[in-house]
Amino acid sequence: MADRTGVTTLLGIGALSRATGVPADTLRTWERRYGFPKPERTPTGHRRYAASAVERLRLVKQAIELGHRASSVVPLGDGALAKLLALGQAAAAEPRSLVGSPKADFLKSWFEAARNLDGRALERAMREAWTAVGAWRFIDEFAVPFTVGMGDRWARGDMGVRHEHFASERLRDLLSAEWRALGANVSGPSVVLATLPEERHDLALHMAAVVLALARFELVFLGPSTPPLEIAQAVREHACIAVFLTLSRDTERVISQAWLRELRGALDSSVLVAAGGDGLSAPPPGVERVEGFSSLADRLRRHAAVDSRRRPR
Repeated sequence: MADRTGVTTLLGIGALSRATGVPADTLRTWERRYGFPKPERTPTGHRRYAASAVERLRLVKQAIELGHRASSVVPLGDGALAKLLALGQAAAAEPRSLVGSPKADFLKSWFEAARNLDGRALERAMREAWTAVGAWRFIDEFAVPFTVGMGDRWARGDMGVRHEHFASERLRDLLSAEWRALGANVSGPSVVLATLPEERHDLALHMAAVVLALARFELVFLGPSTPPLEIAQAVREHACIAVFLTLSRDTERVISQAWLRELRGALDSSVLVAAGGDGLSAPPPGVERVEGFSSLADRLRRHAAVDSRRRPR
């Protein structure tokens, strides 16, 4: 980038961060780990970046939002990044119906691998789907239908508990590894993710973690069967703006309502308490029901914007 005098303009790290939406701390981390973006240094040691880094960083950010790991995409050049994004856009333009589509074939291979307790085949098939469509569509079009399908097969007697547990563990392993990798360099507001006491099902919680890591939230993942007062303490210790809970259909609804009321009462009114899942009926006052993972991300973004205006500057 050159000004009217023909002199090339270099950007400071703050300007580069604002131009790309990548936090300055993340830019420093990528420089240290992957050698990009590589700055020049002023005599006083300050970083200065060529304007050409802006477009490449924007491509990197788009690729990460599709579910690719920073370690895989930050080192890529412009051409490779553009090709990767073009493949993702082509996948996003495919019809969403699973019937008679390649996605149906993908899921058929998942169910077959689960029936055979073939961990390698199941992990390979899951990884292929993740790579093909990215994180958002993987959750919506593969992970959710697969877990519902496994439950239906168990209810019909087509598969046993061993198959359902086997499949859930493999999917949980993949989701956990991915959201932790996606969240390694985020610096957004903090959110607690947990389930209430006696709630052992946390697969949906890992799906939510992927979506929120993509949305740049910092995650405090407490996992299953966490007492309300412990959740509230984690919120205070990490200055979290929200809590998200999942409740399965196996949850005892009367007890879960009492837990939710206890949690709401232990938190400041400025902290959003949101919940979702088949086990959530009418939530008590002060607890919001969220339908779908995209809705969850949108709701937390809105709450984060309000919270940022509320905090003293």
